[in-house]
Amino acid sequence: MELAEQGNVEAQFNLGCMYDKGQGVSQDYAESMKWYQKAASRGHIGAQFNLALLYEESNSVFKDYVKAIKWFESAANQGYANAQYNLGVMYMDGEGVSPNYKKAIQWYTKAADQGQSSAQYNLAILYNNGRGVPQDYLKAIDLYQKSAKQGNVGAQRNIANIYNDGKGVPKNLKKAAEWFEKAAIQGDTISQYNLGTMYAFNRGVPQDYVKAVEWFEKAANQNYADAQYNLGIIYKDGLGFDQDHTIAKKWFKLACDNGDTKGCDQYITLSQ
Repeated sequence: MELAEQGNVEAQFNLGCMYDKGQGVSQDYAESMKWYQKAASRGHIGAQFNLALLYEESNSVFKDYVKAIKWFESAANQGYANAQYNLGVMYMDGEGVSPNYKKAIQWYTKAADQGQSSAQYNLAILYNNGRGVPQDYLKAIDLYQKSAKQGNVGAQRNIANIYNDGKGVPKNLKKAAEWFEKAAIQGDTISQYNLGTMYAFNRGVPQDYVKAVEWFEKAANQNYADAQYNLGIIYKDGLGFDQDHTIAKKWFKLACDNGDTKGCDQYITLSQ
């Protein structure tokens, strides 16, 4: 506290963090903003960014998109990638400003060039869909891959979809399965389901009902109705497993409860 009051910028930032997170002191956003402001006004990047976050995310009287943009820009202009990414989001979504894809792309590009994974992912989506830029699947794939290699689940799933559908690149089911698996391992429900489908139907991987069931169950346990329905079919028809209508009914009922009308029909049929 003493160093902060004496004007030490790093101490002011640290004190702002303490009040922001309630570490060693009672959480107090007003005090946090006061100390962040002191450090931010003297060019401290972390203080500028954290101050902007409080103005952007606060659910209280502090919420102020105009001030959030001001402080994000201060940090972004000093090369802070996360601030550049956040500005991209605000311009793309029209938070406190009119939606402006050109500015969003400019800020996303600055952050992406520094390896910011979320910026790479969002920029890839824009290139993939031709929003604000000419549609460019190869550019999208390049950005998705950069983001995916850093573990971004959405990027991994989207690369898989591109190879699965053959959009802008030759269709490659083997690569699609590899990328779906990376996302599936991280718990992505849709990728778990898609990977299960690939194992069930010999698409890019050897047919393997044991692995299909493994991935379907992971998605089904996250209440993914299509996976629940497919498990019902596997056990009803005895695909790779002994036929078991009791287990099939369980999965059809769960699919039905989650809005799958085919699951309802199957459940009624097996119950007769």
